Amino acid sequence: MPSPSSDIVQLLSAFAIAFTVPTYQRAMTLVYGTILSSGRRTVSSSLRAMGLGESKQYGTYHRVLSRAIWSPWQLSRILLGLLVETFVPEGAAVVILIDETIEARKGRKIKNKGWFRDPVRSTIRQVNYVLGLRWIVMALSVSVPWVRPCPFWLPARSHKTAAKLKTARWTVNPNGLPSHRSCAWRI
Repeated sequence: MPSPSSDIVQLLSAFAIAFTVPTYQRAMTLVYGTILSSGRRTVSSSLRAMGLGESKQYGTYHRVLSRAIWSPWQLSRILLGLLVETFVPEGAAVVILIDETIEARKGRKIKNKGWFRDPVRSTIRQVNYVLGLRWIVMALSVSVPWVRPCPFWLPARSHKTAAKLKTARWTVNPNGLPSHRSCAWRI
């Protein structure tokens, strides 16, 4: 079975605590397959890239994303910590940007859907609404040395409702970051 470089394997091992042991092994198989596959990045193409296209446990890999036990909150906290350690200089403020976006979705089985104001299609005279999901995206603003003066925004966490945004502030706030960091918010 092919595998990515040892650097990638070591980096991804930081995320192991957010999964159960079997789910972590399957999730890493999917991640490695996604890195190694060409074309569309689907569960099926990832498994084929890993040589598991004919596996009898094919369905268990599909359930990693829908039914397996893992914590997206822990994953986002680990990701944020890794991004801060990598891109934010010692003693610099951590700048978190918050944005709201609408994902147009229909269907009986879509949870948390609703009618939301569409800021792209709305004008001063006419307000348009769209049926779908509203995502609150929190991103880390960083400057990388090889691209100046533009900062990059690296996604840190997403929420489905604005009501969870206050909870997110406390979850991502400096308590979850190394102790020497300060946190600034831009909305």
